[in-house]
Amino acid sequence: MRQEFPGRFEVTDVRAPRGSVRLERRARRDAPAVEVLFARVTRHDLPERLDNLAVDTEASDSGFLLRSGAANYHVAARSVQIHEGARIYDRLPLGRFALSQRLLWSLLLWSARYSWGQALIRRLRR
Repeated sequence: MRQEFPGRFEVTDVRAPRGSVRLERRARRDAPAVEVLFARVTRHDLPERLDNLAVDTEASDSGFLLRSGAANYHVAARSVQIHEGARIYDRLPLGRFALSQRLLWSLLLWSARYSWGQALIRRLRR
């Protein structure tokens, strides 16, 4: 399957143990942010910037194919993930919560991972 994205993408080699390559388009008014992440990259021939990206998400034996303008590029990677930023709130600031509330919710969610925590929550709800 081929996915196409207009705009300019910046290419970043992430210095991870297995090596990753990230292509990122910043959010604009007319288009959300897009991030294309290749995991366990052994080699690639990508330049620093790409315009109007098309990604073939079906992996061949040698990796993934990309098209930018008239040029074709190859990324030898194990997998690809494409993340498109959602614009749910559209510039509305998210609510701030006190440290005590964040700690309380963290403690509640942590304890709910265990059977004793779930039993305690059920007992407190009665």
